Amino acid sequence: MGPIMRRVVAWLAVFAVSAAPASAAGWARADLHPVTQPAPVGGLFALFVAQDGRLSVVGLDAATGATVWSAAASTSRAAPGVSPALEVAGANVIFLAGRGTDTAALTAVDAQTGAPVWNTEPGTFNDAPGRCVDDPSAVCVSGVFGAGEPRPLRFDVATGRRLPAPRVTGPGPRELGAGIYDAGAREPEKLVAVRDGKVAWSRPLSRIFPMAGATSDYGWNFGRLDRLGLFVGSVGSTPVRRKGRDVIDLTRYAVAGFRIADGVVKWRTPGFYECFLLPCPGASQAGYTTPEEADDERVGLRLIERGTLSFSHSANDLTPRLSADANAVIEGFSPVTGRTLWRFDAGRNTGLISAQLIPAQTGAHTVILTGVGGGQVALDLASGARRAVPATARGWCRKPLKYRQRFGYEVEGPAASALYVGQYAVVSCGARTQRRLAPPPQVPAFVGEIGARNAGLIAWSDTAGVIAEPPA
Repeated sequence: MGPIMRRVVAWLAVFAVSAAPASAAGWARADLHPVTQPAPVGGLFALFVAQDGRLSVVGLDAATGATVWSAAASTSRAAPGVSPALEVAGANVIFLAGRGTDTAALTAVDAQTGAPVWNTEPGTFNDAPGRCVDDPSAVCVSGVFGAGEPRPLRFDVATGRRLPAPRVTGPGPRELGAGIYDAGAREPEKLVAVRDGKVAWSRPLSRIFPMAGATSDYGWNFGRLDRLGLFVGSVGSTPVRRKGRDVIDLTRYAVAGFRIADGVVKWRTPGFYECFLLPCPGASQAGYTTPEEADDERVGLRLIERGTLSFSHSANDLTPRLSADANAVIEGFSPVTGRTLWRFDAGRNTGLISAQLIPAQTGAHTVILTGVGGGQVALDLASGARRAVPATARGWCRKPLKYRQRFGYEVEGPAASALYVGQYAVVSCGARTQRRLAPPPQVPAFVGEIGARNAGLIAWSDTAGVIAEPPA
């Protein structure tokens, strides 16, 4: 998704500052600044953390929270709005390793010890590595070694040996979803799909998203639904420059369902695809990837918006502003046909429209929303059913994890951007107020679908640290 950020609330009262476990039942690490949600690997939790302008991957003992190992990591040349993610590959974890520059090596380390298993030669990479959707024995990433333009690369998961890869031609292709790329060209902008290590099809983006100004340069969100043979997703819209700000027309978004096999559009509707920002029924909410983390989305979600959203042209100011007439409607839809199943008028929900404040979650696919009349309801995203929210109800709020790096990402303007956005934190909160609450001694099972389960505990990344508690 495009760049988003929110002021991080400093709240440490319920945490022990040391690395020792808070109690035998659970633990908290307030000394860590997490960038991603944890992944379960053997007897550990592994995740990305940031400190002093550098990025690392750490392995934490699942039972105590103590640091077992740490390895220097990098985002290389991935855009600041592209969050890193771990690829869990059996007994190993795979990520980009580096030390404070955009030069990195694709690396596999032993998940229990952090010891290197294999490394590629140093290069630069445009996205986070992940298992190839058409070959689970290979890991895919876009990058380049030495001079030349970045291109899709493939490596053997077990050995790191470089494998033949699809020739996606264009200046700097980047992966937008599992098996679909932006080729990098802009006249015209193209989408390219790969299959069996080869290019399956290539189409101008305007054939799938015919709205004026449609581009992935200002955000994207794609799901791959193999069961239906469809890609479902949206791309951003080119802003207009006004008084030093980039202004985006929110009415220029569309959701399209198009065939994985040939790119033919099966349906298209207004709106922006919201799965992964909102918990679509059947879709994975995990912050890491494995071959088993496949999506089986039963109900899709889209946000139909009105008004404008603008960003400062300053490289380090990502705080958005909404026009006075901005409003939104959430629709649940059939991923097969795009047909609307239910609607909820969210009105001027600024956090939802700007993607800065995700609604509090109270169940696997239930969120708390305020309607146009000001009343709050618990909305079942599978059926659209609503019910009242007790004043004392607890929720789990989602807030972006932001961090800084010593090296910057080159953008237009006088300075590079050193401000990056990670995955979403999970914060125990009042369901109606979104005010932070101390985590309960036992947590609901769905929190483990966002974070991870291991050693009889559920661990998650909060804006103020990493926490683990037993399930309810």
